[in-house]
Amino acid sequence: MGEPTTAEKEETDKDKKTEAKSDKDEENKNIPYTLSNDNAYYVVHKEKVGKLSKVDDIDDIYNKRQRGIIMHNILAQVYTVDDLPKAVRLQAYRSLIPDEEVPDIEAELRQQISREDTRHWFEDAVRIVNERTIALTDGTRLRCDRIVWTADGHIDIIDYKTGNPSAKQIEDYHEQVARYAKHLAENGYTNLRGYLWFIDSGKITNVPLN
Repeated sequence: MGEPTTAEKEETDKDKKTEAKSDKDEENKNIPYTLSNDNAYYVVHKEKVGKLSKVDDIDDIYNKRQRGIIMHNILAQVYTVDDLPKAVRLQAYRSLIPDEEVPDIEAELRQQISREDTRHWFEDAVRIVNERTIALTDGTRLRCDRIVWTADGHIDIIDYKTGNPSAKQIEDYHEQVARYAKHLAENGYTNLRGYLWFIDSGKITNVPLN
């Protein structure tokens, strides 16, 4: 056989570089990244770092607003009380919540969803839908955090909120829930009720539906 041509040499070199890069990428998957959150440190494998979303980034569990967002994300995974432990563990992994905080978060949410005015949304419901987005005819997209077909024949639309919203923001929240309810009504659903649930304080307010 004769000497390889210049083109053949270039192709061989290219293949070697590709193989080397593939080997390096595989190796890098197992290189841990050390990330800090205040005085706590966590080890995250490189393959996981790129999968963290803006919400799932290193959340500050000691910040009231961030804590509210974390609580919101956990409730999005909870259909019944039995789902709570798994949902807390999942969010703890995603948000790198310190181990010592996990029991407190679970206890706090368990107390919230077991209250006299909330337990019917998590026990004995006929149907539950979480995080459902609808597209209106004008192109607007609305997402409702929780819809519950209750045992007593109502359909409750619940929107979770965090922080301390202004009066104007609360007005906007009411409008969002009302528009969602209107969409359901136009599709034949009746006995609709709307609520805002402020996760930080635990306060629940009724949303007037026309």
